[in-house]
Amino acid sequence: MIYSFSSIDTYKQCPRKFYYSYIEKLPRKPSIHFERGKIMHNVIERFFESADSNMDLDDMKFLGRNLLIACWNKKKEELETLGVGNLDFYLEESKLMVDRWVEYFFNEMQSEVDAGYIRADAFERLRPQMEVNYKSDELELSGRIDSINEKDGEVEVVDFKTSKDADVGKYRLQIGIYALLYKMEHGKLPDKGALFFFKHGKKRVVVDEELVEDVKKELEEVKEKTKSVVREDYPKCVTSLCKWSTGQCDYFEKCFKNDREYAEEKRKG
Repeated sequence: MIYSFSSIDTYKQCPRKFYYSYIEKLPRKPSIHFERGKIMHNVIERFFESADSNMDLDDMKFLGRNLLIACWNKKKEELETLGVGNLDFYLEESKLMVDRWVEYFFNEMQSEVDAGYIRADAFERLRPQMEVNYKSDELELSGRIDSINEKDGEVEVVDFKTSKDADVGKYRLQIGIYALLYKMEHGKLPDKGALFFFKHGKKRVVVDEELVEDVKKELEEVKEKTKSVVREDYPKCVTSLCKWSTGQCDYFEKCFKNDREYAEEKRKG
């Protein structure tokens, strides 16, 4: 098995969910949050293909929103099958997310101009590598880095997040995995790590050998615990992540006969 942040995080969340997803390989239902994340990544990728360095902030925002609408409409039929009540709410929220990222990028570009670069050069200095895949057969680990920024000899790995909170600690392992994979490929750690929360802005993650060692330890622990193919070796974690006000785990019906059984198991802890 090739592990990833998603599989490791799934095991930590619930071993039984890991079993159904990665051992039995049962299908998982698409969600509005997952699909919107892919759309946002696509918007940023297309922004760098379409934007002109001489655009002002309003023009860049206009471009960003138009790219979002185009990407959204391309997937609209698929989005309508997800069963979310009000798709327009998510679209309007996504427009604000695009605005926040564009504002961040424009301010970064302006800082480059203030440092003496012409606008075209400033734009190119900030152009990232997007959606870069890494895989280590030695570690049995893979990951796709949303954005790699290289400037003045320094490398920064970035992951984009559409989540409503800005819990950096929740994703420290993910940046650590990316840093480790980058090191395996290039022989050195990236200089910086960051999470760009579309609702909150950019948050730094310290990248150092301690982070990498934490990743290696976590990876080995999960590998050791996931050697079995027997379902009973993967206990259920009965929490509010099994069922919530607007949905439920993809495998809820595999774990519980009904809501009453779920409530009873959750109460027992």
